[in-house]
Amino acid sequence: MAGYIGSKGGVVQLDGYTETEADAEFVTKTGDTMSGNLTVPNIITSGNVDGRDVSVDGTKLDGIATNANNYTHPSAHAISFITGLQTALDGKVDDSQVLTNVPSGAVFTDTNTTYTVGDGGLTQKNFTTTLKTKLDGIESNAKDDQTITAGSGLSGGGTGNVTLSHSDTSSQASSNNSGRTYIQDITLDTYGHVTGLSTATETVVNTDTTYSIGDGGLTQKNFTTTLKTKLDGIETSADVTDVTNVKAALTALSTGTDAVGGDFIPVYDASAGTWEKQTITNAALQGPTGATGATGPQGPQGATGSAGSDGNDGATGPQGATGPQGSTGPQGPTGNTGATGSQGATGPQGATGPSGNPFGGGTFTGDVTFNAKTRLTNATSNPSSPSKGHIYFNSSSNKAKLYTGSSWASIAIIGTASGGTEATYGVYKSHTFTSSGTITVTGASVNVEVMILSGGGGGGNSDVGTFENAGGGGAGGMLVTTATLGVGTHQVVVGAGGSGSAQPSQNGNSSSITNAVTGSVGGGRGAHHQGYAAQVGGSGGGGHAYISNMMPGAAGTVGQGNSGGNGSSNSGTYSGGGGGGGAGGAGGNGSNNTAGSGGAGRTNDYRTGSNITYAGGGGGGGGTAGSGGSGGGGAGGANNASGNAGSANTGGGGGGNFATGSNTNSGGNGGSGIVVIRYTL
Repeated sequence: MAGYIGSKGGVVQLDGYTETEADAEFVTKTGDTMSGNLTVPNIITSGNVDGRDVSVDGTKLDGIATNANNYTHPSAHAISFITGLQTALDGKVDDSQVLTNVPSGAVFTDTNTTYTVGDGGLTQKNFTTTLKTKLDGIESNAKDDQTITAGSGLSGGGTGNVTLSHSDTSSQASSNNSGRTYIQDITLDTYGHVTGLSTATETVVNTDTTYSIGDGGLTQKNFTTTLKTKLDGIETSADVTDVTNVKAALTALSTGTDAVGGDFIPVYDASAGTWEKQTITNAALQGPTGATGATGPQGPQGATGSAGSDGNDGATGPQGATGPQGSTGPQGPTGNTGATGSQGATGPQGATGPSGNPFGGGTFTGDVTFNAKTRLTNATSNPSSPSKGHIYFNSSSNKAKLYTGSSWASIAIIGTASGGTEATYGVYKSHTFTSSGTITVTGASVNVEVMILSGGGGGGNSDVGTFENAGGGGAGGMLVTTATLGVGTHQVVVGAGGSGSAQPSQNGNSSSITNAVTGSVGGGRGAHHQGYAAQVGGSGGGGHAYISNMMPGAAGTVGQGNSGGNGSSNSGTYSGGGGGGGAGGAGGNGSNNTAGSGGAGRTNDYRTGSNITYAGGGGGGGGTAGSGGSGGGGAGGANNASGNAGSANTGGGGGGNFATGSNTNSGGNGGSGIVVIRYTL
């Protein structure tokens, strides 16, 4: 049916289909849509193309060039048949390269691996096995500008020509040994650098026990049997300082009876752990505490105390039982209403309730006064979970304790003292004694700092001879120390200065605090004629001077003063006595007719908080007198004059006099001592 596409017998025809419409399904050429699948085994266009499949043969036709003919190539033909082939082959092959008698099907393999090529290629360059090995060793994608990176312990790197450096990490200095010292161990780091050297010294043991040595050693000294016997008699590890040897040596010493305060004895200093020598006076050995004396008689009974306050009212007693009710009488007639009666009396007050417990908790906002004793809770150990400010009494240590917020601290009972001239400065209270007295401690023991100064020594007193000049007196010993003063009264002794007018002149007197501080030594007297040598003291006295001879100064006490100076000898008319020692320095030596000055004193601030200088030595007498040392030392006399006295309460030494025969002048008296006690408030 013209104008339709249909199917019949598996063949689709166009325009020429004449079957009835019932035999096929038709779709209009235009404007309709066909759904489903369309299976077409063959397509036949209108007209006949030799019965060939156009979709296959059309492709073949497209590959045939225009005007192509149907040419058959012959099996062989002459070279000339192909234009230009002969010309191209001329000169390419000669007769020597022509192979003959080659069997059919032969396969040719070129085994020559050495090539020669013309210019522009590998001209005259042979590719040898060596070159091939070299190429094989170059990695794929190798570059001539490869980046070089420094590894561990190296520095440098980069591209192109690079330099890699390796720092020297050796930290060991050279070891230049000699003798029998050698290098024992060598320590290297991971790069082979030397980082440590250890050395050792070879020890050589000589077993030869027979020696012969030259002059200056054991020259011509033979080790004889006698010497060997002597050595055999010495115990192994013999020590002259062991207890047995020392005891034997001390026991063998002779017994003396003339010991004086300036003689020395050995003392072991426990704090320093060493032995040292001390004067007998300075050591002040104290014997053991004597037995406790008998208890004194009981004192009279004290007066009866005042009566206590009235106690609280007692509770009201219980109400009595109600009596039996009487029988009811006959009722009388009703009377007139009476007037209102007066109000009855107030009933008795009820019993007082129980007392409240103010310690059951809570906060008091005002003052709380307890009219009787208050007792803290007693416990043998610290209470648990305390708060800052809690207190209790520890019955094991017998101390009240306060919780500070971080720990329990004992509540100290602070002691106080009275006596002497009292002063308060900063955190300190001081008690100064310029003369003997007492200090009384109450409440609890007091730890104190003490400056004790003994009296100064008298200046030398020469009263005969010609141009004899005496030495100055030494200052009193200045002892600065600490002590604990127990509750009670303590005697304070202030030493007087030594006399300079006596024959001989006198040492100063010691100062002390009874049962607390002793050991301060009075100043030594100055030397003068007739063999009266200078005396050892807190500070030593100065030496005597004469025309043809002299006497030396005396030593001071370690820790309290210094030695006196020496006198001079002079062939002229005058000579100079030595100055007495001071707490801060030694006395000066006399020189020709000039006397030595007194030794300098020493400062202390216990009295007022400001430094005061004490304990200057007395000056020597001479043609030119020696000045007194700073801190109260008296100046010496000159040209037939007396020495000057040391200042009071400084412990200064007296000045030595100048004598010209029978004269009435004398040495100066030493200054009196002083005691100052202070403690923190």
